[in-house]
Amino acid sequence: MGGIYGNCASTALENAPIPVRGLLSGLLQQGYVLGLIMAAIWNSVAVNSQSYGWRMAFWCGGCFPLLVALWRVFLPESQAFLCIQEERKKAVLKVLAFINIDTNALVSVLKLTMMLWHYLH
Repeated sequence: MGGIYGNCASTALENAPIPVRGLLSGLLQQGYVLGLIMAAIWNSVAVNSQSYGWRMAFWCGGCFPLLVALWRVFLPESQAFLCIQEERKKAVLKVLAFINIDTNALVSVLKLTMMLWHYLH
């Protein structure tokens, strides 16, 4: 969960007003505590009353990260990210135009280089 916190925080707080981002980030971090309390309750109610014991918690606990990862795959990119990506593309094209490199030729060379790299490794 710690590895995904940075991505979740940036996605959740990106469009928040700057003065309240710290407060919202603190509220987001309270999800750890709430999750711990919910897991303790679920453990005492569901896990201890079954013959599977801890295995039930293991399998059910593994489903939540998979669902979150699947949800993140279909989550659209933020507007700020798309704007930055477009600015970078314009900057690269401007540099290529300045040094007079044909973009089609450059793409062909890069594809050939990648094919050779995959073939040799």
